[in-house]
Amino acid sequence: MAASVSTASNDDVASLYKSLPMSPRSKCIRLLKIHPPSGLQDDGGPIKGDLFVADLEQSPSYCALSYVWGITAPDPHTIKCGAASLPVSANCHSALLHLRKKIGTCFTIWIDAICIDQTNDGDKMKQIPLMGDIYSSAQRVYIWLGEGDAATNRAMEYMAKAGFLEYFCVNGDPDGGKLAKPRALAAFVASFTSRWSLRRHPLPFTTQKRNWSWRVPLLMPIRGSSGVIHASYHDLDKLLTRLWIQRIWTYQEILLASNPIVVCGDAHLQWSRFAFSIIFLDSIRPYRVSAFSVTPTLSTSTRWKRIVSDRNRYKDLTTDSYVDGTGKEHRNKFQDYEYFVSRISLGYFVLKLLKYLLVYTSVVGLTLSTIVITVLFVLPWQVKEGEDKEKMHPLHFSSHWPIILIPMVCGLLLLASIWLFRPAKHAPFPAFLERVVFHELKKSEIHDLADVLCARQATNPKDMAFGLHSVLQQISTIDLPLPNYRSSKDEIYRQLTADVLRTTGSLQFLLAAAQRRLSGQPSWVPDWSADFRFPWGEPYLSTRRGRHATPGAEPYWELSHDAEEDSVLTVWGRQLCTINSCHAFRITDEDYQENESLIHVENLRLILVLLDSLDGLGEVIQNPLNHPSLSPEVRADVELPAYWAFLKENSKKRDASGLLFLLTSELLTKGRAGLSYQDILRTHISICNSLAHTRVQVFYTNHLDISLNSIIIFEYENNLRLPPIKRLLRRQELSPTIGICSTEAQPGDQIILVSGLSVPVIVRPHAESVRLVSPAIITPVMEGLAWGRWIDTLPQNLQRFDIS
Repeated sequence: MAASVSTASNDDVASLYKSLPMSPRSKCIRLLKIHPPSGLQDDGGPIKGDLFVADLEQSPSYCALSYVWGITAPDPHTIKCGAASLPVSANCHSALLHLRKKIGTCFTIWIDAICIDQTNDGDKMKQIPLMGDIYSSAQRVYIWLGEGDAATNRAMEYMAKAGFLEYFCVNGDPDGGKLAKPRALAAFVASFTSRWSLRRHPLPFTTQKRNWSWRVPLLMPIRGSSGVIHASYHDLDKLLTRLWIQRIWTYQEILLASNPIVVCGDAHLQWSRFAFSIIFLDSIRPYRVSAFSVTPTLSTSTRWKRIVSDRNRYKDLTTDSYVDGTGKEHRNKFQDYEYFVSRISLGYFVLKLLKYLLVYTSVVGLTLSTIVITVLFVLPWQVKEGEDKEKMHPLHFSSHWPIILIPMVCGLLLLASIWLFRPAKHAPFPAFLERVVFHELKKSEIHDLADVLCARQATNPKDMAFGLHSVLQQISTIDLPLPNYRSSKDEIYRQLTADVLRTTGSLQFLLAAAQRRLSGQPSWVPDWSADFRFPWGEPYLSTRRGRHATPGAEPYWELSHDAEEDSVLTVWGRQLCTINSCHAFRITDEDYQENESLIHVENLRLILVLLDSLDGLGEVIQNPLNHPSLSPEVRADVELPAYWAFLKENSKKRDASGLLFLLTSELLTKGRAGLSYQDILRTHISICNSLAHTRVQVFYTNHLDISLNSIIIFEYENNLRLPPIKRLLRRQELSPTIGICSTEAQPGDQIILVSGLSVPVIVRPHAESVRLVSPAIITPVMEGLAWGRWIDTLPQNLQRFDIS
């Protein structure tokens, strides 16, 4: 009986779509008209609506939904459309329930799960090219983040008020114009005096005790009983880490949307206001940031900021508004706003300096006054024998104690006032120069789509290509092939990579291919469906970082427009060196085993090699984000710092064997931060196993020659002034022999610099071409010293590499 009901339901759905045909050459789409809620039930009753066909060229009135499908349950929710019951996921059903409750009347909406026949690939191929028109023509696009709770409600309330927009925008309206002279000083005063306010909180709170110094601790109980709800970093983390940020379709939808509205539960917020709050959160850097204790929302706010900047850049590209009448690039309001926030942060930095100056002055003055008073009024004077001491001591401590204690009390009161008016211990770190802020935002351009593809996923692997098709077509100067769901994933990814290259002109996708290449395809084609999260070289492989191995170089490449001949990608650059030997981390048992002692010694030796090498390689292995397999106990704020501190303290005294003996000694149990050596050993084993799981290995190269001119440029840009004799010695020190790569590299592979690529790559000769093997992290090559601005980077002066 159940089978017959299911068959009848499927027939009704198929009949519904067949009754709403659309011309293949028109811009017709299906829209869903949702009926108002029923007053008979608390939730408004079952969702009912009517599906109809509309022509985009006639400008129909409708809204659109951007959401994550989620997992469809065996017994899915349904939406009643006439005789048909259309199945939808729980997340889609929840979004429609909330929107129907919020709007309260009939409304028309476009939802991909309903308005496109998901069982018909032909229907998908007709509708996907129209996605750009669908989202840009919608009156509103609801960004559905999911169900809300008390934490997300606090976060949404904070996002609606954060950032001091009343001092930057006219009437504090994010959609209004910018003030002629934004009042950064007034915003700084308001943020500083907010510590005594029961309602205003410019920064989120945190559960860490040390961060409560943003406000006067004695006022915390009063604020807690005032009835005012304050958001915390945990609340923001719960809001900003929703799955919406991880999907490829949602990235395209937010870029295309004309009027986005962020929705989480019953809370609604205009995108423009939400975007300013994201910029504010990402711009305020803690004054002291530990590599092992990062505020939760800092990483997520950076990903959201990428969306804000990419959306703004996309609008500029599609409206030709990025260049003014003089042909120069102009700054948008988000760039001006980030500079505005940096000026507020600069006030805290200056206040921090004044604090230390007052503290040191008070301590010195208090010490000197105490010494003087003690000498004058407390210590006995040297008198000659036989003289009356009473006559020599006209002042006595018992009768003149105020003279002695008043300066001391005044000094203590001054120190107390400094503590009371102190700036936050984790106050925002300032961006000192406007050119730094502008440069940072200019780099956040939509042209680096490789990062987007690496950071997002899709339920259907083919959607990694189709989810970006409309954006690529909008910014491309050539007509891109239409999506074809009938093609294989390999063919689709190869075409996607070629489209990204021809549209953006960027070679950054080669880093993705070097990490996860697609089997059976040319080595320059990445497997875009792979999980690129927690890459082992995150501090260097991300294009968002300022390091660049070929600074100022243009990417030069050639790729045939014939799909059958798209097997070889030609690039230009220079060969650096050849790998002599490779040493990979090996997996061991989580508990120390005596028969694995030699493996532990070798792993420990590799750790010490990286820590003792040129600055930068240690950053890779010390970054907790690069160890996804670590247990929560090891990831804690205590164990990782204690482990690295133990190595730095003892590595100069003992070799790897001596350190392992120390860690395994039963007689020595006292460690750092209250941890035993056994705990530190357990942390070491976990880190080495994590590095082994992420396919990290250390390689040694032959001598790498770095030009003296590059070193001089490096010294100048980093404000270094070395004597002439030491420059020659420095040249040898800066010739690296150690690097990090993936375990696929082997001795004999070549390390090359590709013009326009931010990271060196390892290639392997293959007939008359080369094949990508792995990225290569070598300092100071990552600082551009092996390239140098002195190099003539015209293609005819560089080496040619054919990547197959």
